[in-house]
Amino acid sequence: MIQTARRKPIGISLALAALAAHIGYLWFFLQSIDRLLPATVTLWMLPQTELIFYQFSLMMPVVFLMLVRMAKIRLGLSTRLDVGLSLAALVLIPAGAFILGSVLSRISRTISWNDGVQYILIASMVTGTAFILVAFLRLLIRLHDLIQRQS
Repeated sequence: MIQTARRKPIGISLALAALAAHIGYLWFFLQSIDRLLPATVTLWMLPQTELIFYQFSLMMPVVFLMLVRMAKIRLGLSTRLDVGLSLAALVLIPAGAFILGSVLSRISRTISWNDGVQYILIASMVTGTAFILVAFLRLLIRLHDLIQRQS
């Protein structure tokens, strides 16, 4: 069980709030990185890619831990159905993203996109990635439970 410093389990609402806060921070940071660092500083003192790496390495442990917490939610499904849904998510989300990307690449030649559509696509990619990671972690947790029961 994932616990706070006071040995209390981390609730789902806290996990969702932490996910939203950390992902929101990274989103805001990436949107405003050009305004945060002057162009002259990045060349000799702190390259932009290095600063982005530092921000992501600072935020990702909490994001991963909260995704593990989300993966540990018991849905009340049978093991077969849970594993089947997780495997389906692992296959269908990337396949759907590929199909959507190929359709949008053909459409984008004739339509100009505004910022709102781009933000929706980016948010859906981040959400899809989170769902894939949660599905994979659910499979690993089920495998761990199976190994524990057999030993």
